[in-house]
Amino acid sequence: MDYVKLNKSRHKVKTFDGKKIPTVDVKQIISAASLAPSAHNIQS
Repeated sequence: MDYVKLNKSRHKVKTFDGKKIPTVDVKQIISAASLAPSAHNIQS
């Protein structure tokens, strides 16, 4: 998928279903986010 198509397909979430997110999924999301670049190379 090219960037323009991806950007146009984004949408905001207006409601949440209240479903619990499995702990393993949360850990994977946090792990992936920790690899993202940071401003001024500030690392936590």
